[in-house]
Amino acid sequence: MVYRLALDPYRGPVSSQRVPGGVVHKLPADLLKVLIANPTALDAWKDITPLARNEFICWVEDAKQKMTRERRIRRAPEELEEGQRRPCCWPGCRHRERTGNIGTFSGEVALEDESAGATPQSVRLRQVP
Repeated sequence: MVYRLALDPYRGPVSSQRVPGGVVHKLPADLLKVLIANPTALDAWKDITPLARNEFICWVEDAKQKMTRERRIRRAPEELEEGQRRPCCWPGCRHRERTGNIGTFSGEVALEDESAGATPQSVRLRQVP
């Protein structure tokens, strides 16, 4: 999803700047506002993948308290400026597994090729039935 920022003509110039959103989550207005206000963070935002943007959006949206959300809104552009491509110290969007975009596998695996000469690059894993 892509958002356009257009300001009231009496309050400032109209901008047709496009700000991309996430995969599952819509870009909230408060996060959009801080990204627009910080060109370095906005450039980093546009450079990360849609799934990475989704992680930042979910991180902000997942806050249960107003203070936590405000802190995350403040931290998001700082982390982007620091070169982080995902929110720091957060396990990730809980919506990933349901959408199939990024899944985790918790079952058993076994090596397909258990020969002695197998290297990490040549080894394949298969799910154990």
